[in-house]
Amino acid sequence: DWNNIDSIWAKVDEELNELKEAITNKDLIGAQEELGDVMFTLINIARWCTLNPEEGLAGTNKRFLDRFSYVESNLEGDLSSHSLDRMKKLWRLAKKNINTQN
Repeated sequence: DWNNIDSIWAKVDEELNELKEAITNKDLIGAQEELGDVMFTLINIARWCTLNPEEGLAGTNKRFLDRFSYVESNLEGDLSSHSLDRMKKLWRLAKKNINTQN
């Protein structure tokens, strides 16, 4: 446990750097472990701030699905025939339009 939130943020930075190092070294087993450590430490940030990490992740998943559906609908389901630039533009529009609806 930590005495203050700054200590937890320092731990997030430490764990994130360890994850980056493992990925750079192509150590997939180590990277998997470090990913878990990053997530665990972020959950401690949530606990410290009385946030619900499950609700946060559920909200992110919903926003992603809403935005993806917007892009897919505007491309009439044909993602492979369109450029990445076109999809990025639609993604930004989805983000803007969906945020203004909420």
